Amino acid sequence: MKAKKIWHSKLHTNSFSMLKELTVKECDVLLNSFPPFLLGVFRKLEKLIPTDCASLEEVFQLQAQSLNIEETYVVDSQLREVNLFRLPKLKHVWTKYRKRNISFKSLRQVRIQECWSLKTLFPFSIAKDLQQLESLIFESCGLEEIVSKNVEGSDQQEIWFVFNQLSLLEFWNLPYLSCFYPGRNRTTWPALNKLRIDGCGRIKIFGHEESQIRDSLSLVDKVVPQLEEVSFSHDDIPMISDGQYEADLFCDIKFLRISCYSHESAVFPISFLKRFYNLEILHVVSCKFKELVSFESGASEDKDMIITIPKIKELRLDALNNIRHLWKQDSPLDHICASLECLEVWQCGNLISLGLDHSFFENLTTLDIWKCEKMTELITS
Repeated sequence: MKAKKIWHSKLHTNSFSMLKELTVKECDVLLNSFPPFLLGVFRKLEKLIPTDCASLEEVFQLQAQSLNIEETYVVDSQLREVNLFRLPKLKHVWTKYRKRNISFKSLRQVRIQECWSLKTLFPFSIAKDLQQLESLIFESCGLEEIVSKNVEGSDQQEIWFVFNQLSLLEFWNLPYLSCFYPGRNRTTWPALNKLRIDGCGRIKIFGHEESQIRDSLSLVDKVVPQLEEVSFSHDDIPMISDGQYEADLFCDIKFLRISCYSHESAVFPISFLKRFYNLEILHVVSCKFKELVSFESGASEDKDMIITIPKIKELRLDALNNIRHLWKQDSPLDHICASLECLEVWQCGNLISLGLDHSFFENLTTLDIWKCEKMTELITS
């Protein structure tokens, strides 16, 4: 579609008074979805999905050269969900504005995928009112920060953000993301129970309280204890294994994802799992382990340690290309997987054998093997 604009500039205020969902797709010369005069028209819009628009630079244009929306409209948007997919030139979801007569306080979910020109998501004036926000999901974007700096405040002023309903933070492949807010801030999210971070090299899950001034997205002692699902990468695991944190800090986590463990000589640090008392689901993704589990110390100590590791119900191994044999005789996996109900092995290109014994299938309800081209044996004779 070659339309440069979708809406007539003299659109009647009741023209789309009942519209609740809008998808804008493959409008390759469109520069913005919502010019200023439209914000007062779509008062009941709840879901917005711009996708595959090659030239789109702005979604909500809150200011224009010929019109000062700050003085013309008072808008309390009912928008609940924003999904932005494959918008290569998108620079702003909301353009910056200073006054407080425009609100998106009903917003529940924001999902953004493949928007590499987008450097920041929320203007400060929008972010401070997002009390109903429930999930933020970003994948493969150029984001450097989530909330832009408050230009009216002092650099020494500490900013407080409160997201009482936010339960899910999911960040995938955000190589430039370095902070939530580029200044002194404290952020609270008491409902957060799912934290998924992968491919975000500048973000540290484990930061100290003072580091929230710049780097950290979350506090270990305030956020981790309430999590039920979390993802850890190579840098996180040694800090947990070394006992730097309280023993019961991870006791409520049921779903653990380990990714991007990059040392080719590495063996999966099995003792690390003893900190997760109630673990039920384990996913190991894109790691270079040559062995999934191995004893790390003397035999007697190993046996005592194995007993402390939880028995999981679901195990997924995805893109572990250095592993050739999964189960070995007297492997710690015999204990860890004694109650296993679901085993998924995906894209393990050099895996030859699972080495499973017949007894392993007593509780198993799902076995999914995919793209393991060298696999020759599932069950040992």
